[in-house]
Amino acid sequence: MSGSNLRGQTSVEMLFILSIILLGVLLLIPTHLQGSYDSAVLVSVRGAASDAEAYLRVGVMVLDDPIYVPLNEVIQNYSDSARIRFIGAAIRNETGQSMAVLVDFEHDTSISPADEYRIAGALGEFIKNRLAAQPGFSIKSGNLYYEGRRVILNVSVGESWAVVP
Repeated sequence: MSGSNLRGQTSVEMLFILSIILLGVLLLIPTHLQGSYDSAVLVSVRGAASDAEAYLRVGVMVLDDPIYVPLNEVIQNYSDSARIRFIGAAIRNETGQSMAVLVDFEHDTSISPADEYRIAGALGEFIKNRLAAQPGFSIKSGNLYYEGRRVILNVSVGESWAVVP
């Protein structure tokens, strides 16, 4: 065999190896990006929910910022609002265009299911508005989006829950 044939064979083998590596990278990157997307949404939702819990726990109303209006109504209407605790958040359902995030709160008060529903709605509106102020999130036609993908918040308080688009 001549030297040029060996170099040609080596070049073909190198191209084959590089194509396998490139194919592997192309298969792994979308999976990694999806995980990063989910993590970014969950971290942001957990942060906003923790802020809501802290605001209710302190019980001092901020009147000059419209983002706090839903929580101010909870403080005004429910004397035990400081006893509402954030438990956690998780992705419940996910499609290519949207994701549903469960945000769970608990309380140890004696309020009716109708009141739990109202509080869940108020917490959801606060979380939605808080997220809309963060990079990557936006509100279009009343719906929350993260980088073009719709985020639906399912907020539960006790046995009741509210869906916040």
